Amino acid sequence: MMNLIRADIYRIFRGKGIYITLIILLGVTIMQVTAGANMNMGIRLDDIEMIDTWSESGIVVTPGDDELFNIEIEPFQRPLGVEAPYIAMNFTDGILYIMLPLLVVISTADFTSGAVKNTLAGGMSRLGYYVSKLTLSCITGTLLLFAYVLLSTIFATVISGFGGTLDWEYISGVLKIFAMQLWLVLALTCVGHFFIFAMRSWAVIGVYIAFLLAPSLVLFMLTFINRWFENLLIYDLTMGFSAVLNISAMPAGDIIKIILIGAGYIVAATVGGFLLFRRAEIK
Repeated sequence: MMNLIRADIYRIFRGKGIYITLIILLGVTIMQVTAGANMNMGIRLDDIEMIDTWSESGIVVTPGDDELFNIEIEPFQRPLGVEAPYIAMNFTDGILYIMLPLLVVISTADFTSGAVKNTLAGGMSRLGYYVSKLTLSCITGTLLLFAYVLLSTIFATVISGFGGTLDWEYISGVLKIFAMQLWLVLALTCVGHFFIFAMRSWAVIGVYIAFLLAPSLVLFMLTFINRWFENLLIYDLTMGFSAVLNISAMPAGDIIKIILIGAGYIVAATVGGFLLFRRAEIK
């Protein structure tokens, strides 16, 4: 299994995908720190809270009603280093899209080239193959998320100064959010691998992006029909990224629920993906 992981790492660094991914990551990070750009994708809890505020205030949004959006925008203030990790982790879900090309290179390319058949014929078990691919993908996701948060902090500190105290209280606050978001990244990586081993084609890219975007968008629209659908948002992993930003004020029950939901996705996607792969006819 380790030999396959090493071979995949060698193949990744020989190709252009890893370098394009790193350039995009660097570009987004620099723009976020210097110009306020971000990787916001899909629906966030902030959008739901805005609708809640309008509803509680008796505000009805009608076509052509622009007064609600005539908000005076303050000039962008470049973040200090002490603020950068929190700002970066506010848009962590964008990492999933940056990571997608690497997931495709790690696994899908083997199916389209026929390399998987040769690897299995060489004596590797299907379980070993599946675990090695998933392990490397999870390591890749972890490193990208860590690099994203770290680079945001470094760039902001260089440009604007740190502006705070690097004590344990600050570090633990950052680590709590990072750990929860990493758990969600790993869960979504397992889901991505389920789709890869289920479809075994480049079409997985579109399906995975739809999985990331569609559930929250559909639930968001359904909340206009019945507010009960808000209760289902917690089961959408991408919504969890913004939910855990306020982890210090979250009830313990909500934190445990997010952890268990992530674990459920990990187990279901990993077991389901392997079972499909075990029964698949490899050409």
